[in-house]
Amino acid sequence: MELELRYEHDSNGIVTLWVNQPKMPVVVMDRWLLSQIDLALDRLDAETEPVTGFVLMSASDRVFIAGADLNEIQGLGDTELDAYLAQGQQILNRIEALPCPSVACINGAALGGGMEIALACQYRLAAEAARPYPMGLPECGLGILPGWGGTQRLAAVIAPGHALGRISTGRTFGPAIALRYGLVEAVVPGEQLHERACRLIEQNPKPFRPRTIQQNAEAVQKSLVWAKRCRTRPMRRLPAADRVIKSVETGIQSGLDAGLTEERQALVDLRSSAECQGMLGAFFARTGQLKKFAKSLGDATPAPCEKIVVTGNSMTAKYLAKRLGRKADVTVLGEGETKTDGQMYIAAAGVVRQEQLSLLRSVSAMAPDNAVIVTCSPVLGIGDIAESVTNPERLYGFVPGWPLGKSPGCEVIRGTETSDSAVGTAVALCKAVGGVPVVEYGGGPSAMVRMFRGLVGQAWELAIASGDPGRVDRCAVALGFPGGPLRAIERIGLSRVASLFDDDGQALFGGIEQVFADATSSAASDALAQASGQGNESVTWDEVEMQLLGALADGAAEAVRDGVFGADCQQSPTMENLEPVWLVATFGLSMGAWLKDALLSETLKRM
Repeated sequence: MELELRYEHDSNGIVTLWVNQPKMPVVVMDRWLLSQIDLALDRLDAETEPVTGFVLMSASDRVFIAGADLNEIQGLGDTELDAYLAQGQQILNRIEALPCPSVACINGAALGGGMEIALACQYRLAAEAARPYPMGLPECGLGILPGWGGTQRLAAVIAPGHALGRISTGRTFGPAIALRYGLVEAVVPGEQLHERACRLIEQNPKPFRPRTIQQNAEAVQKSLVWAKRCRTRPMRRLPAADRVIKSVETGIQSGLDAGLTEERQALVDLRSSAECQGMLGAFFARTGQLKKFAKSLGDATPAPCEKIVVTGNSMTAKYLAKRLGRKADVTVLGEGETKTDGQMYIAAAGVVRQEQLSLLRSVSAMAPDNAVIVTCSPVLGIGDIAESVTNPERLYGFVPGWPLGKSPGCEVIRGTETSDSAVGTAVALCKAVGGVPVVEYGGGPSAMVRMFRGLVGQAWELAIASGDPGRVDRCAVALGFPGGPLRAIERIGLSRVASLFDDDGQALFGGIEQVFADATSSAASDALAQASGQGNESVTWDEVEMQLLGALADGAAEAVRDGVFGADCQQSPTMENLEPVWLVATFGLSMGAWLKDALLSETLKRM
């Protein structure tokens, strides 16, 4: 194999390696790239001219290195996977042992293996960005753990407590937090990354061996005690967290090589587990939706949306105004205010139907004829809404997942007259809020509402049965729900929920009408406190898990049965061969949902 990566050795002795994968949309650490980096290190070792420093750059303008190729990992047998991991560990050890200073220039997302190779360098610089990009080790959120030294090196670079907390939960860093924690030396303008890296090498010409967790053993041991205590809490039940702790303990007791061996073996073991396979399955299904959605639109040209007008006083309105304001000129209108030169008008009045219709009529009246109108109503059918606007071809529904900013699914609800251009605009809107788009067709409550109302109804019943409402919410979060369903009731407000129970029972929280019928101003916490006094603490965690997931699956089945995605799920190009696992995972759960094979099997039966 020949070296295909860009390799430069300048007159100051600094070697710069540019990682790239022209045939891939982003740079991933697959076996080809690992071999290329190994060849580059061979060339560096063979240099006859002095080498004073090593700079690792990404040729991609989107990411640094997005992590390992999960599809490739899924296709390997256990022996092949072990060899693949061992190869990566050996290459990163070579970088760490270079006889010159090394700098990783992080210009975008650095996840998993991308973060691990950066940790093998002596220094790290991050690029400034208008929108923060993630850096870190998210593997535990997929049921596995870092396999190229992440458990050994992160706790040696930053405070061990922060490192263990981030690794065991899969949480990532933005550039500003990474700088605060000491993960990167500086955050600089992107165009200055290489220049600053060379300057850093010139200012620090002598190489040094990075600290190991053995050298920081006392602080790491204290953090391990804390991590083990947290493992008793329901919110820390990701299956890989125990193996993270064991890998770190091995590294402290027996050194880096032993820690790497334990880390590698743990990843091989976890990859084959039912929990991991379920979590990876949900991940693959969900991440494929944006590509499928964009492809289904063909050559449709999105309408311009540089000038956005947001109306309404709901949490959704505030959320969208904040997220979209980073990339567009956003105007938020107060009551009675108008603006007639917008390109996109978003009507987000909350969950009360009459408020939604009234706001939509006023928006339709002020919007120019060529503007796109977006309704954020999860309850009203798009056909009913279209009757309230002129030019219904420019109207579509858009409902971000709940809790806002945490649930990945974003519903794009298309009416019979909605144009391809208007739907194409939804792609840009989904990208702007970081969501995964799901195309639906109007006709009553959306899929997310159908799932969410069953979930909340079941959570309420479990709160009464268990005598501990907080316990039900904690269990939901432990399962992987983006937030507690009972807490969601409190945030929305019981008076607003109660106002939904009309029109033949088509209400947001079906199944608990009587509970809310008399609730007008009481806080949800008061109602839950009264209900908890009737409880029976014999309800087990397994029962709570099964019933919550089952309620969500029932709602998903109802959405499919009632034709939310088209009469036979073929009207919507993105919903062909609809996979229930994907549907449930996208709207209601994070990947941590699939902790038990029994839960997955039960969900499939319900669908």
